[in-house]
Amino acid sequence: MLAIYFASHCPETGQFMWTVEKVRLGIEAELVGPPVVFSHPSVTRIRVGRTVYRHDGCHPALGSMLWDTVEFHSDRIAVVEQIVGHLMHNGWECVDGPAKFFEAWNDRGVILLGEVYSD
Repeated sequence: MLAIYFASHCPETGQFMWTVEKVRLGIEAELVGPPVVFSHPSVTRIRVGRTVYRHDGCHPALGSMLWDTVEFHSDRIAVVEQIVGHLMHNGWECVDGPAKFFEAWNDRGVILLGEVYSD
């Protein structure tokens, strides 16, 4: 499974915020940027910006109720690429991650998801 962690709850109150400014890809890469709309329009879908994506599971992140974990089967990496591409297009930056991914992201090069999601 490919996981994207969305920081979707207020750290002070724990309330759902409807926007996110921080995302983790797998356990390796952390992205930050201007607020983007994030919601759960149905049990099997999330909304990021104006686009709705089908996912294969969504639950609170282990150890932190402030993050939502959204999972995708590995054969659906194209959906993860679309979400990540949306964030890059909207000015998000990589602030932590594997060197190749970090450099490619911040140089606005090819998104190297294999550096984050490896077997």
